[in-house]
Amino acid sequence: LARALLNLLGAPERLVWVADSFNGLPPPSTEFDFPEKSSEGCQLWPEDFLDRLRIPSIAVRQRFSDWGLLADSVRFVEGFFNESLPRDLPKDTKLAIVRADGDLYESTMDTLYHTYDLLQVGGFFICDDCGGIPVAARAVFDFRLWHNIIDPITNVDGFTWFWQKGAGVRLQWEHWAQLDTERRADKQKHRVNFYRSFLWDAKQSESCI
Repeated sequence: LARALLNLLGAPERLVWVADSFNGLPPPSTEFDFPEKSSEGCQLWPEDFLDRLRIPSIAVRQRFSDWGLLADSVRFVEGFFNESLPRDLPKDTKLAIVRADGDLYESTMDTLYHTYDLLQVGGFFICDDCGGIPVAARAVFDFRLWHNIIDPITNVDGFTWFWQKGAGVRLQWEHWAQLDTERRADKQKHRVNFYRSFLWDAKQSESCI
């Protein structure tokens, strides 16, 4: 949509960055990101949830091509955000809009830390899932608190939020470094628990019908 709008507005040279793992969510490595369960203990996410989020980059490129939107001005950044964004997004990039859809606390926080400095004052940060995924909202609130960001948040439709960047900030990297250190140390423990949470107990499954 962004590429199509820029073309329509006569700015085909403006870059659009498409950052995604193209391999679903990273198995969470922080305590915030375990799947939610109902009060009855019923799993709220389907067993094939992770598979539904996987789509190869070649399929996305083909969709751009089908609509006549695949061009040199569309740049793909492939991989989990904590690795791909600092590696493949040039440090001199000037962003007008960042639209984050990380689903997890850590993915949302990685997006904020690796794009907010590049987002120009007057630009917009959009959190696609903050109104529907509490851990994404928590990442946004934590980041804004750590950096004294008071720009008002607009709730678009109950699910998507955005704010306009009113001033530059000095990133407090020590918070991200702590998150990164902890998730590396606890990675295996949290990932095992994450996958176990998708294994339904037969009685729980019956009670959810």
